[in-house]
Amino acid sequence: MPMSSASDFQRLHNGITTNLQKISNNVTDIESLVKKIGTTEDSETLRERYHKLQNDTKILSQTTNQALQQLNHIPVHTEAEQNRKKLLTESLPTQYLQSLNRFQQAQRLGVQKERESLNRARAQSQEGVTLFDNREQEPFGSTYKSPQQQTQAILAVENHVDLKTIHERDQQLRRLEGDIVQVNEIFKDVSKLVHEQGEIIDHIEVHIDTAQHDVQQASSSLKHAVGSQVRAVEICHSNIEHPR
Repeated sequence: MPMSSASDFQRLHNGITTNLQKISNNVTDIESLVKKIGTTEDSETLRERYHKLQNDTKILSQTTNQALQQLNHIPVHTEAEQNRKKLLTESLPTQYLQSLNRFQQAQRLGVQKERESLNRARAQSQEGVTLFDNREQEPFGSTYKSPQQQTQAILAVENHVDLKTIHERDQQLRRLEGDIVQVNEIFKDVSKLVHEQGEIIDHIEVHIDTAQHDVQQASSSLKHAVGSQVRAVEICHSNIEHPR
C-alpha cells in the first residue's frame, strides 16, 4: 500500500533529519581522529575507532539515501499533499549534500594520511632498523636531530611495525578506498535528486502561475459576461418603460 498521508511524510522527514545530525556529529569526530593519524597521539586503538566510525557513517549515509529516495517518490494525490511534500523535501537533499561533502573530504584526508603512514612503516621494515639505531653517527652528547630523525620521533606509532600489521593496514586502506567510491555514488544519487527536484519545483511554479492566469482569465470572462447580462437587462427594462 503506497504511503501518502501527512504522517508518512513527517515520519520519513524526521528520520532523515535525525540521520543527518548523526552524520554531521560523526564527521566531526572523524575529522578530529584523522588529524591525529601519524602524530604522537596516534595508536592502533585510535585507528580502530576511526575505521569503525567511518564505516558506521558510510552505512548511515546509505540508509539515509534510501529514505530520501523513498520520501521523494511517495505518490501524492491532492494539492495539499503536494504542498506538504514540497515543504518537507525542499531543503533535505541540499543539507545532505553538504554533509556528504564533509564526509568525503574527511575520508580522502584519512586515506592520504593512512597511505603516508603505511609507506613509512614499509620503509622502516625494509631497512630493518630505526633512526634511533644511528646514534653512533652523532657526536657524543649531541642533541642535534636531523629533520628525518625529528619526524621519526613524532611518529612513534610507526616504530617496530611488523609485516603482519603492515599487511592489515594495507587491507584496511583498500577498504577505505572502496568506501570512498560507495559514498561518491551516494553523492551522485543525491545530486541527481537535487537536480530533478529543481525541475519539479520549477514545473510546480509554472503550473501555479498558469493556474493563476487561468483563474484571472476566467474571472475577467465572468465579469464580462455579468456586465453584458446587466446591460441586456437594463435595455430590456428601458424598452418596457419607454415603448416605441
